[in-house]
Amino acid sequence: MDTRDYDGNKQHQQQGAVVTKMQNTDLSVWLRSCMKEAKEPVEGVVASGKIPIWVCGSLIQNGPGGVDIYGEHSCKHLYDGPGLLQKFFVNNGTATYTSKFIESHAFTQNIAAQKLVLSEFGTVASPDPCQTIFARIAAVFLGPVELTTSDNANISIHPFGNDIYALSEFPFAHKIDVNNLETTKTINVHEQIGVINHSPHPQIWGRKMYNIGQKLSLWHGPHYVIVELDTGRGAGGNKLNKNRRPSGSPQHTIYRSRSPSVVTNTNTSAASSVASSTTNLTNLATPPQDNDVPDFDKPSSTPSKHPRPKSNPWAHAKIVASIPSRWPLSLCYMHSFSITNNYFVLIEQPLALFLPTVPLTQIAGSKPLASCLKFYKEEDTLFHVISRHGRGNKLKKSFRSNSFFYQHTINAFETRDSESRETFLVVDVCMYSDPSLIDCMYVDTLKHAPCNPDYAKMFRGRAKRFLLKLGLDYDKHHKRKTASASGGLLEVESEVIVDIGCEMPRINENFNGKPYNFFYAVSSDKDGDNPGTLIKVDVLRKTYDTWCEPNSYPSEPIFVQRPNSQREDDGVVLSTAVYGGESVTGPNKTSLLILNATTWDLIAKIDFSVETAIPKCLHGWYFPCNDNDKDTPTTNSSSKGGGGGGTKHFH
Repeated sequence: MDTRDYDGNKQHQQQGAVVTKMQNTDLSVWLRSCMKEAKEPVEGVVASGKIPIWVCGSLIQNGPGGVDIYGEHSCKHLYDGPGLLQKFFVNNGTATYTSKFIESHAFTQNIAAQKLVLSEFGTVASPDPCQTIFARIAAVFLGPVELTTSDNANISIHPFGNDIYALSEFPFAHKIDVNNLETTKTINVHEQIGVINHSPHPQIWGRKMYNIGQKLSLWHGPHYVIVELDTGRGAGGNKLNKNRRPSGSPQHTIYRSRSPSVVTNTNTSAASSVASSTTNLTNLATPPQDNDVPDFDKPSSTPSKHPRPKSNPWAHAKIVASIPSRWPLSLCYMHSFSITNNYFVLIEQPLALFLPTVPLTQIAGSKPLASCLKFYKEEDTLFHVISRHGRGNKLKKSFRSNSFFYQHTINAFETRDSESRETFLVVDVCMYSDPSLIDCMYVDTLKHAPCNPDYAKMFRGRAKRFLLKLGLDYDKHHKRKTASASGGLLEVESEVIVDIGCEMPRINENFNGKPYNFFYAVSSDKDGDNPGTLIKVDVLRKTYDTWCEPNSYPSEPIFVQRPNSQREDDGVVLSTAVYGGESVTGPNKTSLLILNATTWDLIAKIDFSVETAIPKCLHGWYFPCNDNDKDTPTTNSSSKGGGGGGTKHFH
């Protein structure tokens, strides 16, 4: 079996190579280290446009705080930096910036020692000269997990009902105070529910929160589990307007297209026809019209609520489904998953963690966790469809696709063919041909990227739509046609949505698991004309808009719905930007960007200058204001966007 070892970046380091278009990308923005927290609010300066008065809340982002925090060259991989929270608080037309490190056990120990005490994903901890080999074995197999596993959380920030937690793939969760970014509690998720790994991207569905994890069992071997938590309310106060219903329905109907699109991996002409018809789904949110632009400065009459503290949501968590790994000694790397009204969709990719090597690397202390990852490029990527209802074996069907690597799913929903009445699942994913982008994040690779002709190819990915045919089977509980549990592995149909690299995808969360029109992303084409590009994708028309400005590198775009809105893209998109290249702003400046989600024009740009370098973020969440936090507006401007700055393009 042809496998690949992710222990370092020996390949792709060609310093003598010809410089390519990568010279347009200043990748040093990823390597910056925040050496001083901004604990006191830094006032922002509105550089252009005007902040919509109804936008009141906290955009909190999480990401690695730098690779030199614990000393020069202390972290070998970008993912090893300590979690840094950056908060942009918007209220009454003004904005402030604060930042704080997540006070994990690993961070506290590493800061005190000024070196890595616990190994991270791509860096081995400095060995303790006083510890014998027997002490290491005892620590790995007998000691508490927090003494041998880093609890660093540098990937996401997420609401759990009324609580807010910072997450990574390690089995820990850090409760965060939204006001001052203090770490108030650390939950050992492994101790609570027994998982050795969990996704930093849980899914909200009404009062429930779902997440995936990985477990080991003497009798069942390695397997994946779906965990259900009762959070008591929706996503941080972001509730659907009770007077309306999102356009579209999970039981959506496909109407066949007269002009089929190009579809890959097809088995039959009939399947190709159905796959091509997904570009003409009906009953979705109405596409934006040129004369239908919302007034973003209109004050809200129904402000949302702020999350309030609550008890540990893992205390009463339960496992609702379990799926065995296809390998007896390995578990696949599973960063995210999808949910619909009736199903969970787990994507088992051929990048796997070979379990026997994990304790050996910890005991020997010579290789990081990344060295245990193997990519089986000749094996398929599997889609597992799991029922959300009933008891017992919930695996309804599994599908196969040619090998690919992914980190982020975009959305998924159920649909039905108008002629055959068969049920399908549509699953949209940001996918790559292999996991080379993991290598892209090694510090040495980032430093030498402008001289590496292969670097842009390592990052090359596309958003792809997969169509899973569930078939027909009578379900007495639901009184309708659903998926059949019989049959072997069917090959999925697939097609590229748009021909541009998309990463960090976000949607209007009210359309999660439902038919939708739009998602928002950051360009992953590092050799593009401007690699720092924000993208709005229309998945039905297969078109996209872009917005960018020179030497500006935006973060994940987060949609904020306008109060009382009636359309999917009626709102704004928030992103933050850091600067590099020939920019005169320097590494100590960041900007909050507010874009009109309908027209993709810049509404406002707010600049912040702080005392330390600001690294690029990974993922974030928007938490709306409490009534008491929002000042009563005294004016009502009619600005509709167009704050100036940047360049917009339509494709």
